[in-house]
Amino acid sequence: KFPVDVEWAIEDDIIYITQSRPITTLSGKSQNTEDNIPQKGWVKYWEAPLIPMYPFFSLRLDNLNGYLSGFDYPYRQLLLTYSEGIMACYYHSEDLNRFEEFMSQYLQDIDNVKNFEKQIDKLLTQVDEIKKVTLFNTKKVLKLRKIYDEMHVCFGVIKVGGDVYINEDVFNKLLALRKRTEKVYFILENVLREIANQISSETNLKIEEALAMNYEEVLEYFSTKTLASKENLSKRKESLYLHITPNGFVELSQKHAENIIDNSTEQLHSKIVRGQASHKGIVQARVVVIRDFSLQHTFPEGSVLVTGMTDPRFVPLMKKASAIVTDAGGLLCHAAIVSRELKIPCVVGTQNATQ
Repeated sequence: KFPVDVEWAIEDDIIYITQSRPITTLSGKSQNTEDNIPQKGWVKYWEAPLIPMYPFFSLRLDNLNGYLSGFDYPYRQLLLTYSEGIMACYYHSEDLNRFEEFMSQYLQDIDNVKNFEKQIDKLLTQVDEIKKVTLFNTKKVLKLRKIYDEMHVCFGVIKVGGDVYINEDVFNKLLALRKRTEKVYFILENVLREIANQISSETNLKIEEALAMNYEEVLEYFSTKTLASKENLSKRKESLYLHITPNGFVELSQKHAENIIDNSTEQLHSKIVRGQASHKGIVQARVVVIRDFSLQHTFPEGSVLVTGMTDPRFVPLMKKASAIVTDAGGLLCHAAIVSRELKIPCVVGTQNATQ
């Protein structure tokens, strides 16, 4: 016998058990505190203009074991920052090394690759179903959470699998899967916006405040019609700094989070930009740094585009660029794929290009 942590929700007087897991510590104090956060070794995973609700659905680490046969989920902790509309996610180098070692073996078995392709098919079917929902309730929010869990694992496999590069056949299979799943990010973000719109229309919350609700607050609203603190939402919609582990989320001060990131890697302070070349070439041109595609930018034809990470919304700028350099990403990231299609030089995963 052992104590169990149970998450539950109520709708129409019916109790739903959403998940349960053994409690591995009874110290009376959460182990997920600021004092337990590694001060070095953080690597930028991705950067994008996203809404503050996004990480609370998509970056949960509490229910991901078992998605990869023979391996618990690799990212045991994540660091997230959100300010001025830009969100960045960092993983720890120890987790990355552990994941790469596993994937280098996992992808050599063709049956694992085939099973992963089936998992992607299942994910895309679920995404097509959830995007048709017009009115959300507790059960549909729980379903969305499950889809985000699967997306998190699938995208992690594609990203790391492309970087370990087993062989050309496997790489091309992962490339095809990466292209098929490109739309998932945006479909699910639109779903989150629909949830926020519904809550805003039913309450006195502004849409910007509803977009800052976390998963538990959304679930609580649909279960009991209880709203989160407007004061907390107002702060969160401006900036957000999180340390994420399977134990949950800890909100950090801006100073603490930025100090960790600033001290985590020497590359941030280097005057040399190093990364992975997704398409080789030599270009000499003006550099234009753009963090948010949605803002109005002057981008002269033939300039070098430098950004945190690209997605399909950057394509009009990318077509005008003579080269692309990003802070984050790997050989199967959006910038790497598009640069090869456009046949322009591209370096990804530099960590410090925008600095």
